[in-house]
Amino acid sequence: RSSAAISAVLVVVALLFFWTSDHHRSSQEVERGFRAQAAQDVQHVKLAGVETIVQLASVGHKGVALLFHGCTHSARSFLIFPEHRRVLQAALEQGFSVVAFTSEDRASGCWDAEADHPRVKAALQELLARYPSWRSLPFVALGTSSGGFFLPSLAEGDMPVDCRALVYVISAPVGFHVPRIPSLFVHMPADTRTARVVAASMGLLRDWGVDTDEIEARALSVTSELLQAAQIPGLTDSAIHSFLDWLQTQGHVNESGMLTGSPRRIRSDVSAFLLRSTGEHPASHAVGSEKGRILVASVMEVLQRAEGS
Repeated sequence: RSSAAISAVLVVVALLFFWTSDHHRSSQEVERGFRAQAAQDVQHVKLAGVETIVQLASVGHKGVALLFHGCTHSARSFLIFPEHRRVLQAALEQGFSVVAFTSEDRASGCWDAEADHPRVKAALQELLARYPSWRSLPFVALGTSSGGFFLPSLAEGDMPVDCRALVYVISAPVGFHVPRIPSLFVHMPADTRTARVVAASMGLLRDWGVDTDEIEARALSVTSELLQAAQIPGLTDSAIHSFLDWLQTQGHVNESGMLTGSPRRIRSDVSAFLLRSTGEHPASHAVGSEKGRILVASVMEVLQRAEGS
């Protein structure tokens, strides 16, 4: 194993460490981090026609982190939703500039390797033309769900950057198209199908002498601290306490605050309760209130994180 490969994996492990440890940070610490993040310049740009978010590291520029969202999302999600913001914040705190791309399919929000490969290639070429000094910096890439399935496209020879490490979040290379690049897999053991693909991918990488590791996303208690740390607009402390009481009364969490089932199954009930308790009528959400959508989607992200998904 080369020291460069090992260093690349360690960098990405540090970047992703929040997945298992950030819930121990106080809400004040997280809030300070978000404020520091917001104080930095965020660029909303189109690179070769691709909607892109660029945020520059303020100090100690160590490299560039490329971020690929999951289905139903876009590059803007890394500025709006709590779990996405954690990714962006973690990268900035590690001294990485962040570049988040948006998939072509805006109906599903998912990535398609055939359609999106040339788009991302052209966007990266324009990015390097804007920041020529970045050619000497290490690049790492992180993809969540569908975004993770796109990561192998970055390893194809015609891409203008060479990624030093890849992070697959709740995903793994499909069809064992596994790039020979140091890789970290973040997954939940309860998702046995993904866990099997992760194990197979890691086995191939180890056989090739390529560094690889995994982080298992474990379930968390749904607490006021967890929800407060997410800094969700419109979700006050009183609304959080009402929501937690409702979850317990409805049997959606047990006495320890652990979810008793998949949060996806109760999304409509969660939506109706949140919009009612925060003064937003459910009908406004049904016709597309952005405030309502962000509120509900943000809380659902926290619940899915608590589930370990």
